[in-house]
Amino acid sequence: MFEEIENSVSEEDIERNETPRWEEGDMVVCHALNDLVGEVTKRSLNGDMTYDYMVSYSDGAIEWCEFEDLREANDLDDWRLAGREMWTI
Repeated sequence: MFEEIENSVSEEDIERNETPRWEEGDMVVCHALNDLVGEVTKRSLNGDMTYDYMVSYSDGAIEWCEFEDLREANDLDDWRLAGREMWTI
């Protein structure tokens, strides 16, 4: 009846805790929107059995992102709103 979503999380994955996901405290970039680095502050399992992630910035802004929209932050990203400076030589 309902179409299976390709990137969905199965109940078995949840029980085994083998689902790839971001953890609270991870520094990420929501690459669909910008190159600003934020911190994952909350993870929420939605009705589609996939996780959404709250990304917080030091200026008080937050945004909810899906797993597919996030990537790990690196030294080429904009760290101004992460509350940290990233310096490379």
